[in-house]
Amino acid sequence: MGITKLLYSVVCALASVITPLIVLRELRKSFLHFAATALACIFLALLWKASYLDRQMTIWNHPNLLESSDSPYGRITATRLYNQISVFENDALSFETEGTDAENFCHLVALQHPNPRDVLILGGGIEGLVREIAKYKPRRIDYVELNPVMLNLVTRYLPDDVRKSLEEPNVHIIFARPPAIS
Repeated sequence: MGITKLLYSVVCALASVITPLIVLRELRKSFLHFAATALACIFLALLWKASYLDRQMTIWNHPNLLESSDSPYGRITATRLYNQISVFENDALSFETEGTDAENFCHLVALQHPNPRDVLILGGGIEGLVREIAKYKPRRIDYVELNPVMLNLVTRYLPDDVRKSLEEPNVHIIFARPPAIS
C-alpha cells in the first residue's frame, strides 16, 4: 500500500470516528463518546508515523526489503537476498539480477545483424540489456525508460557491471512518457 493510499485510509478512518462525535453530542457522558474520542486520538498519532507504518507493512510482503517508492506507474520495491537484487512492480516480480534473460535476449537479437552500430532499447536496460548489447561495441545506445523512479531507485543497488554500463559515454538514457489517451 502506497503512502498516499495509507494517508487516504487514515483520513477516512478518522472521519468515520469523528462523525459519531458530532452526531452523539447529547451523549457527552456515554462510553461511546469516550471510545470515539480515544480512537480519534489513536488515528492522529498513527498519522505521524505513516511512513514507518508503510515500511513495516511492505516488509510483510518483502522481508529482505532495501527500499520502496511510489511512481505514477505503481509501487517499486527492491529487495536483496545474498547477492541477488529483486525488483518488484506492484508486488509482481519485474526482474532480478542473477537471471540470464538479458543475455538470451540481447545475443539472439545482436546475432541477426553483422555489425550493430546504433541500438535502441525500449525498457529493460537496468535488467542488463545495456550491459549485454555493449559487448558488441555499438557506436550509440539509446535506452528509453518509461519510469524514472524505477531507474533512480534501482540503480544504486545494481551490480557494478550493469551500473557502469549505464554510465558509458555512448549510452543515452531517455525518459519518455506515453501519449495521453483521449
